[in-house]
Amino acid sequence: MQGETSMIRLSAFSDPALSTIDNPSVHRLAKEKKPI
Repeated sequence: MQGETSMIRLSAFSDPALSTIDNPSVHRLAKEKKPI
């Protein structure tokens, strides 16, 4: 699971919409660093 979390984190920067499906909290962090 930890490995998947890392991939989801990277996905948050590439595709925030994809990270929302797996981890909304990561998407929120991505929005703070990368406003869309």
